[in-house]
Amino acid sequence: MERSVNVLPADGAVARIRAATKSAHVATERRAFSQSLVRGQLTLSQYVQHLEAYRLLWTDLERTMASPVGELGRTFWRADERSRLALLQEDLAEHGSTGPTDVLRNIAFWDQSMPVTPAAVLGRLYVLEGSSLGGAILGPILAKSLGLSTESMRYYNPYGNSLTKQWGSFVAAIELALSGPGQTEQAIEGALGTFAVVGDALDACLTASS
Repeated sequence: MERSVNVLPADGAVARIRAATKSAHVATERRAFSQSLVRGQLTLSQYVQHLEAYRLLWTDLERTMASPVGELGRTFWRADERSRLALLQEDLAEHGSTGPTDVLRNIAFWDQSMPVTPAAVLGRLYVLEGSSLGGAILGPILAKSLGLSTESMRYYNPYGNSLTKQWGSFVAAIELALSGPGQTEQAIEGALGTFAVVGDALDACLTASS
């Protein structure tokens, strides 16, 4: 009997990425920005800057995905179906953002120490796509603390009611794509680097004035 592609092996690529990045994930949740968010202490300016941070992150990633090094990811990830940039731009326009602060702009988003291989790019993608899962939990917290409607928080709800299905198909595709020698290790490096950059960028958002 053929196994469903959504049933991932316990020792497969996705399981290994998840295990190898668990500590980095926890560290990101313990960052000052993350703690302020869950406590409902973010200001509107800080929220807007965190959208700017993700706009910078996704802009760079989507540019990379469109380049030759993004060839592996393009076998299953299409910007016209999964891009976050339009959602971010709509959210930012609604709040009248004038762009990222100098502190945020100076974050080295993808420095030279980060691996740039097709598999490492999938590690970056794994982290940023995965943030949608946290967004389903954090979105209502932000909406309540900042007095925002959930409809105005487009970035936090990219897939609507199909989030679980979309994530399942995404990790199944990652599992199939990372089949070559050393590719899972490269994806882990890319994911770890991305968690570090995301953490630095989010903490930089706390410098935004209220």
